[in-house]
Amino acid sequence: MMKITTLLSRAAALSLNRSTKLSSYYPNHTHKQYLLPNNLLGPTSCFWAHHSTTSANADGNFQKSPLPANLQQELMPRHVALTLDGNSRWATKRGHGPEVGHDAGLTTLVEVIGLCAKWGIQVATFFMFSPEIWRRPKQEVDFLMLRFKKLLEDELENFNSGKKDIVQACQNISKKVRNGVIEPNEVTENVIERELETKVTSIPSPDLLIRTSGELRISNFLLWQLAYSELYFCQTFWPDFGESQFIEALQCFQKRGRRFGKRI
Repeated sequence: MMKITTLLSRAAALSLNRSTKLSSYYPNHTHKQYLLPNNLLGPTSCFWAHHSTTSANADGNFQKSPLPANLQQELMPRHVALTLDGNSRWATKRGHGPEVGHDAGLTTLVEVIGLCAKWGIQVATFFMFSPEIWRRPKQEVDFLMLRFKKLLEDELENFNSGKKDIVQACQNISKKVRNGVIEPNEVTENVIERELETKVTSIPSPDLLIRTSGELRISNFLLWQLAYSELYFCQTFWPDFGESQFIEALQCFQKRGRRFGKRI
């Protein structure tokens, strides 16, 4: 189980099971004039590109898989924060409006969520919409809100593993009762909450922050939580951020000596 947090004007939390099933590209999208053309370059022109890069099995599900050979499991970050930057510039370079870039960026978002789940990253936080973005043209803001709403409507059932989570929590509590660790009358709401994989009280601070598009700042994102995080900046625009770029960021992270202010 991993947790996903998407930072808009306020934080919203979603959880994703490692055997999540993802739908194909939105066939009935309201803003068809902004759909990303299939002939545009980039690793994530549509959701089926996501399936091919995450090695989904025959029924459309993807499972946790071995890490790429150049990554070490014991050095993987528990929590990765990502600032999704460069959608508009990506679209401008291709002669399109910003809406096309945002559309491609949301597709990349789902791809990266899948990679986090595959590789056992417990928490992923995505900085998607800062208060400053409200100052952009109304058409662009409205498109972003509608597009993100559509993404949630299409994928929310897949992101939510609620029933399975409750079942596994009850199983763990039952084992503790059977083994005499707790008494039946000691099973409370707090006990159940502690056993849920989606509990939000145990989210660690980010081990790694990734920002795309070449900007070298954190832009008011998780200021408190990033105190001891490793920072990684890349030139790639967010819609082009795929598996190879993610691996490169994780490799860089794994080469760093994290001292947390201590002398080693």
